[in-house]
Amino acid sequence: MMTPEEKEKWIEVNRESKAILALEGLYPNEIDDAIEEAVLDGRVTERQAVEECLGYVKKHKTQKGFLESREWTK
Repeated sequence: MMTPEEKEKWIEVNRESKAILALEGLYPNEIDDAIEEAVLDGRVTERQAVEECLGYVKKHKTQKGFLESREWTK
């Protein structure tokens, strides 16, 4: 779980990252939003979420169904 200071820093870095990606025409999708919410709520670490998502995509060759398959998104 993040401290309030770590949470504030994470939010700022995430906001800056989204702004940079938006300049390239890339915008968050529902998976990005769900991971962000779960991380901020302390239900999963960012690293764990990314590793699980990558593992899911490698196995299933799609992101479809990923959110529904994770307990921490519910």
